[in-house]
Parts: sequence; structure tokens; C-alpha cells
Amino acid sequence: VAIATQRMLQSIAMPFQINGEDINITACIGVALFPTDGRDFQLLLSHADHALHLAKMTGNHLCQFYEEHMQIQSARDLILSNGLSREESFPIFSISYQPVLQAPDKEMLSLEASISWQHAELGLVQHEELIRYAEKYRKLNALTVWMLKQACEEFLQLRNKDISIALLAIPISIKQLENPHFIYEISQVLQASSFAPSSLLLELRDHNIETSFDVLEKAFNMLQYLGIKLALDQFGGESLSLRYLKMIQVNYLKTDVNLINDLPENAQTKTLLKSMQQFANQLNIPLIVSGVETMEQANVLRQLGCQLFQGSAFCEPVSHDLIARMSELQVS
Repeated sequence: VAIATQRMLQSIAMPFQINGEDINITACIGVALFPTDGRDFQLLLSHADHALHLAKMTGNHLCQFYEEHMQIQSARDLILSNGLSREESFPIFSISYQPVLQAPDKEMLSLEASISWQHAELGLVQHEELIRYAEKYRKLNALTVWMLKQACEEFLQLRNKDISIALLAIPISIKQLENPHFIYEISQVLQASSFAPSSLLLELRDHNIETSFDVLEKAFNMLQYLGIKLALDQFGGESLSLRYLKMIQVNYLKTDVNLINDLPENAQTKTLLKSMQQFANQLNIPLIVSGVETMEQANVLRQLGCQLFQGSAFCEPVSHDLIARMSELQVS
């Protein structure tokens, strides 16, 4: 079957002419085998269709054989792709916020926005999975702009209640900055909501993705001109974020969320964190330590000289309404 499908794909891939122009096309094939994948026509056709759907979506396989787990995964893919297909359906998503706290008084420096979807069948679809699918279906910029618009409105509502928070943090991929229209849309959202650009912190992720430095330099200059603050996220992880310190003015460094998993047991992690804090101090750039899950970790970090923390030890991601209630309780 594999040989037969390969021959079919090769035949289809051969160029043909229409009005003197060479036309090239590709095809995807989904395959279900009797009797392992089904013993009747309808079941075989259904399983072949699931395999075809996966072949189309991944783009990695022109020919995809059915596997037992595919039906569940393809159903999830279909639901998520439908949820992201139209921008008018984005309000089905929820935005939550996780604060960055400043030692020793635990004042809120910033609120990092994240997006999720409480689906009746799938349960809670977390931020990272939604972002992956949005990127896959080329909806990441649209979803980020929608999230920014909603977050700006909710952030200003907190400000109107005299809740003191300096920055709204929005995570974005470095790759998104290659599109100048994306930056223009950000500026339009800020202008329409009367949101001060200096109160927006874009957390730059995925530094290891290959990008054009010329294009990025223009993007960074544009963001700096607008007055938007920048943070290099995933600092100390697998990414090569150090190279961006040579080309942009960074306002914050933020550690990789997995960096302190073995703290305080691992002495090397302590040494690394102390060196990173000293490095940030020499650059005069505040260091945010993320992934702080216990107060024991927080106490060790304070001893190492760290002052900005984010993690479940202090607060899980919550809605802006809950943040307002928590702040009111603290005031009272």
C-alpha cells in the first residue's frame, strides 16, 4: 500500500500545463487497512478520513496511515480548529492573570495574561495548547491582538479601582514581530483603549526560532518608539536570548519556568541563579524568577539576591475580578 500511494503522489506531483503555464499540485492520502482498522466499509472509510484529516493538518505527511489514537486526537483538532477559525468566536476563551510580586512587601509589579478555554467535552484547554493551535492555523497574531484588547480593558478597570499595578504583561513569540502589521495592530489597540504604552510589557519567547535580524531590528525600534517595554522570557533555558541583549533595550529578564525545579536541593542551581542575578545587576536589568512553587524556594531566592517572583507559591493565574477582590481584602 505504501508503494502504491507513493506512486500516486509522484504522478500527481508531476507538473502539467494550462494555457502554457506549468501548474504544480500536491495531494494528501489517508489510509485504513482491512481488517486491522475495520471490517466494514463505513468504518474503514471513517478511519481513512481521520488519517487524511491528520495528514492535511500536520503538513508533515503526504500519506498518513490510520492509528488507533488518531480518532481522539483528530476530534480534538477539529474542535480546537473550529474555535480558532473565526475571530468573532474568540470570546469563548477566558483570560487569567498571574502577578509578579516584588520582595519584601509582595507588591504587584505586573500581571501576566494567559488564555484558556473551558470546553464542555475537552475540559480545560490551557494557554500553551491554544497558542500552539493558533500558530498552526495562522491565527496567533489575531488571537494575541484580541487578548491584548480584552486585557487592556480589564487592566484599566483594576486601575480605576485604585489597585496599584505597574505593568500588563503579554507573552508573544519573537516570530510574531516579523509582521509589521502585528505591531501596528498593537498600537491601534493601545490608542483605542487609551492604554499607556509604557504600561505594556511584551514578554518575548521562542528566541531559538530562526528570524531575520534586520527585520527584528526594525520591529524593536518600532516598539521602542511606541514606548512599549520588553522582557526576554525563558532566560536561562534552551533559547539563545543573550544575542538579543546586543540589539535591543530590554527592560526585564525573566527566567525559564523550569529553571528552579530542583531548588533548593541542587547547589549548582543556586550558584547559577546567583550568577544570573549578578549578571542582571551589572546590566541594570531587573530579573524576574518564574516557576516559584514553594515558599522555601522563595526564601532561598531572596538569600541569593532575587527580588521579583512569579509562581504558584504566591498566586495561581486568576481572573481580574478575583485580583480586585484580593486587593480589596488586603486594603481592608
